[in-house]
Amino acid sequence: MLARPRRAHENALAVALWRLGFFDIAGSQKSDARRCWEFQDLLLHETSRGNRDASLVGASYRFDGQFPSPPAIKPAMAGERTALPKVDPERVRQASQSLDAVQQRRRSLRAYADKPISLAALGEFLWRVCRTKEHMPDKRQDLIARPYPAGGSINELEYYPVIRRCDGLAAAVYHYDSHRHELVRLANSEKVAAKIISASAAAMALGPDDQPPDLTLVIASRLPRLAWKYQGMAYRASLMNAGVVFYLMYLVATDMGLAPCANGSGDSRLLQEATGLDQFEETAIAEFCLGMPA
Repeated sequence: MLARPRRAHENALAVALWRLGFFDIAGSQKSDARRCWEFQDLLLHETSRGNRDASLVGASYRFDGQFPSPPAIKPAMAGERTALPKVDPERVRQASQSLDAVQQRRRSLRAYADKPISLAALGEFLWRVCRTKEHMPDKRQDLIARPYPAGGSINELEYYPVIRRCDGLAAAVYHYDSHRHELVRLANSEKVAAKIISASAAAMALGPDDQPPDLTLVIASRLPRLAWKYQGMAYRASLMNAGVVFYLMYLVATDMGLAPCANGSGDSRLLQEATGLDQFEETAIAEFCLGMPA
């Protein structure tokens, strides 16, 4: 029936466009609150929650049997390795303040000292925030444990310290090997590192006379690890996981006397340029800056 030619009503296209929502009343009737929702935000909100009966959202394991889940331990990246100083857990426990005291002191700090952050401080920060505590192989999907909670213990996030200055490290993009507590320097990444630092400074509203952060920690998502299990909500879950990490970073940095500041924006293509990885396998979703406070 649909394939047979037939004469359309003279207003058929206009009616179709109206019904599909492409037309609006002259002088929009949208509330101010509705106008604040951009298309992509509303689309993600509506489709990644149980708001629509036709959409399946949750742990469906839809790719089980089609291809194996990407491994929990990311394949080692090529590059010069730097072993980070060993952290003494007992010393950390004795030196740490109470949770309430750290929460009360937590602030975003954007003014940096003349003295750069040390390799030992960076190593302790990474160890306390995102080291791998345990690898849990499983026949269906192997998991890992880190110091923060993550959806399904899948832990899809990876960490890339982008160094402007740090005692003991050259300026470049590094990958944090959370299983070995080592940094892997990505070859020929110096120019990309400078661009990422510059973008972070702009996101923090720093002026030309302000000192940029010592480093930007880029958080990347290996989204296929989440999407292999979770349907309709994988990207949403990864953003929530990054939010959890942000707060832990603030608490740890405050406890260590560092200057922390989360970024609200970033350019995922810069990390892709530094790593050479397929953006659909792994992509940057958040940035966090560190330095010594002025």
